[in-house]
Amino acid sequence: MPAPETTRRGKIARCPLHIREEVNRRLLDGQSGPTILKWLNSQEAVLKVLDEHFNEEPVSAQNLTEWRQGGYLDFKRRLEQIERTKQLSGYAVKLAEHGQAYAGNVAIVGGQLLEIFESLDVEEQKTLLKEKPATYIALVDVLARLEKSQADRIKAEAGRDMVEINKQRAEQAEAKLKLEREKHEVKTCELFLKFYADKKTREIAEGRGTREVKMEQLRLHFFPKPAADAEGG
Repeated sequence: MPAPETTRRGKIARCPLHIREEVNRRLLDGQSGPTILKWLNSQEAVLKVLDEHFNEEPVSAQNLTEWRQGGYLDFKRRLEQIERTKQLSGYAVKLAEHGQAYAGNVAIVGGQLLEIFESLDVEEQKTLLKEKPATYIALVDVLARLEKSQADRIKAEAGRDMVEINKQRAEQAEAKLKLEREKHEVKTCELFLKFYADKKTREIAEGRGTREVKMEQLRLHFFPKPAADAEGG
């Protein structure tokens, strides 16, 4: 594994950041080695580094090759990480638009943890596991907590959804009951107006007699017996 850029001591690595980034950009654009070397060795900042640390020896093709295999690879990895983070951020924004902001945060954290694990050196981690097993226990604990948090979130959202569904059902049942009650009231009023308009009904209602007698008279008026029943009676 190449050494981190911060520990590199080559000619290009000792140049200022803006020089290194420009070299990386030119390499990424596919510019040829001789063109890059010609530009490098003409820069005042580069000439100063060469004068102070390398006896004025110019940057060579071998120096550029070494940078391709080291600092430039670090640069490309950073670009890939930035791109992955942008994708995760975009995913998080879409989830947030649908009311799932927590899921978006989990996605970003999970992606960042994945990037960390991808960058680990396997052999170095084996040694670390022997020397400091608690480090791995802590990492596993973090992942377990993350997974549990996500599971709890899903469960909580499901519970809230069920409460909302039950609330909507209750509101629909109440609205239906209210509508039925209003229909019944309207029907009762219509019947009252119909019966009150009937002369015979008014005579019975306003005439003399007990309540029971009036009720029987009205019943016979509204629901007269068939002729056969009347004759039989």
